[in-house]
Amino acid sequence: MSLILPQRGRIRQAAGGATNDAFEFVITMPADYVTSTNDTFNIPITGTGYNYDVDWGDGNTSTNVTGATSHSYPGESVGNTRAISITTGTGQPANTGFPRIYFANAGDKDWITSITNFGAVGWTSMENAFFGCDKITSVSGYAEFSNVTSLKNWLRTSSLMTTFDCSEFITTSTLTSLDTAFYATKLTTLDLSPLNMTAVIHIGSLCYGNTFLTTVDLTGCTGTIGFFNSASTFGNCPVLASVAGLDGLDLSSAGNMNSFITGGSGRITQAQYDAALIAWDANGYGSRALNCDMGGSTYTSGGSADTAHAALSTAGWTFTDGGAV
Repeated sequence: MSLILPQRGRIRQAAGGATNDAFEFVITMPADYVTSTNDTFNIPITGTGYNYDVDWGDGNTSTNVTGATSHSYPGESVGNTRAISITTGTGQPANTGFPRIYFANAGDKDWITSITNFGAVGWTSMENAFFGCDKITSVSGYAEFSNVTSLKNWLRTSSLMTTFDCSEFITTSTLTSLDTAFYATKLTTLDLSPLNMTAVIHIGSLCYGNTFLTTVDLTGCTGTIGFFNSASTFGNCPVLASVAGLDGLDLSSAGNMNSFITGGSGRITQAQYDAALIAWDANGYGSRALNCDMGGSTYTSGGSADTAHAALSTAGWTFTDGGAV
């Protein structure tokens, strides 16, 4: 027997925040973006499998929508904020009905300023979901992403985003790609450790162009990093100072770590680099003969990390780093 999703508390108009239910996917939109020549917001989708309800935040709703849909906001007042919520369609099985949202650097991408909940609406992929939504400042809330395979480009060029909290995200080993997921945001810290990253194999340009980023946690990212899929992961991150979890990366199929860390004084801590070098050598990755750019990262002279660095170099690795100290 299929569980029918109850119609939980609806989203109400709110300035400075909204109350949201765990089942709901909630995005916010300042009414300031509504103009006399453009007062219609479009929900972009791709593919099939849709049956969802929408609360437009102004007292209007749409039910059992099976394709793309839109809504007009005539006569909006400056300062209002509309919280738009999407739920599984009325009478439909729980956690179904809205497999993807797909701005893909087009449409009304500039109307969204925050995502306060992803909910449980049947997500299958977030690839290109909010690509180009450069007015987004924060992303948080509960996310039932157990069937999501890709986060590629999902928040790419969200250039005003300063807050990302995935502590309530549910992911599984279906997740394989983080390519360019956080390309050119304004984040200062990024903690991905709550995610299940045991099968992630693509992390190319993960945080490229994050010029304010200082701290990253990739603990738990233990998937086999694929061929040519780790280049520029932290490229042009000039103030990067810490990346936890690099010692857990499986590089047995990696073919390129070019520009892995570049820009300004970008680096990881000496302890982190020591641990990574020792693990990469101990795990037999010397045969990969990688070009490995670690920015200004330094390792401990005369210890196990120094020995590992030398062994990897002898095996054919080419390092760009800050050397032994």
